[in-house]
Amino acid sequence: MEINEEYFNKKMDKIDKFFIEKSVPIHARPVQVVIEFYKELKVSGPLFGGSLNTSEKPINTSNLTSHVNDWYQLRYANKLNVDMTQSKFPILLNGDVFEVRVPLVFGKVLVACIKGKNASKGLLNPLDMIVDLTDHIRNGMTSRETSMLQVYFETCLVTALAIKNVRNNDLIFSAYKDSFVSCETLISNPKSPELSAWHAVQFAEKILKYFISLKQESFPKTHNFGKLVSLSRRLGYEPDSKLNWELLSNVTPEVRYTPGRITVNDAISINLEAWRVAYNILHQV
Repeated sequence: MEINEEYFNKKMDKIDKFFIEKSVPIHARPVQVVIEFYKELKVSGPLFGGSLNTSEKPINTSNLTSHVNDWYQLRYANKLNVDMTQSKFPILLNGDVFEVRVPLVFGKVLVACIKGKNASKGLLNPLDMIVDLTDHIRNGMTSRETSMLQVYFETCLVTALAIKNVRNNDLIFSAYKDSFVSCETLISNPKSPELSAWHAVQFAEKILKYFISLKQESFPKTHNFGKLVSLSRRLGYEPDSKLNWELLSNVTPEVRYTPGRITVNDAISINLEAWRVAYNILHQV
């Protein structure tokens, strides 16, 4: 669905003036603008936290977020510097770590890994959400890599939405921050796989303690996954039989002070397993 450029610019001016009158923060406006367009056009799609397509002409529902973002960048530049990514996780491609950003989403979208860049209405392509992914690496990805990316992307997307729906809970808020730090410490220079693994485990552990706190007045002050899982099961939790609890249990507090104990590959596996645990738990809350 194409959007007339003149209409687009007039609507952008009108909505932005309305936001100015209502004192809406600059960094919050692009998302609200996209939502207004989606409502008017009666479509669903990604908001921000990574754009599906570059802002090429003509303007359509697949590249709308990029055009809105460009419009605001030209008008407000650095005042927009707030990351609207809903969640993120690391993956390994060609021996290097890449960051996958999961954007805010309005309505329902179809998630599908497609190597080509011809996006269709309502399609959210995880390959477009990999930061700094080159065409060479993209085209060389195996079917197993794209399939696993799609599975983890959907897991991360649904789990992040569930986390967002929990209001004013310190455990959930702290766990959510751990999920970001776990990914970011693998992207930073120097990489810190030990710290990444620890924060990933803390992410899963706090989600587990959140489940326990819903069933009884307090949760155990322990890092022992075996005890936490056993207690959770007695309280009604049914763990997915395919979850690798041993992988998470092997990451003890001491790992933060023992460089070399955790490899980058280990840290990525631990990060992704933590997301699977969080999905499994929150799906039952």
